Amino acid sequence: MEWTYRKINKRNKLFGIMTYQIACDLPGFFDAREWCWEQWGPGIEHEHFINHQFYTKREMPWAWDCSKYHGASISNGSLYLRDEEQMSWFSLRWS
Repeated sequence: MEWTYRKINKRNKLFGIMTYQIACDLPGFFDAREWCWEQWGPGIEHEHFINHQFYTKREMPWAWDCSKYHGASISNGSLYLRDEEQMSWFSLRWS
């Protein structure tokens, strides 16, 4: 699986909640998402994160995004990780 990461900034709506965005190729994204679920429990689609937290008062440990951009087919997916510890775990597993 090929992947890259970056620290998210103020342009991302999860800024201040999550720290890292990881872009993964397909089909590797699906394996990585499943692995995250096994490590940290259920995640949530990034576009529902804020509403879920508001209505349930529960924070999710991680999130993902695999939505299409303007109807184009997707070639990758993104994972959002909360902190350095999660990023280290991910890096050790997928490097």
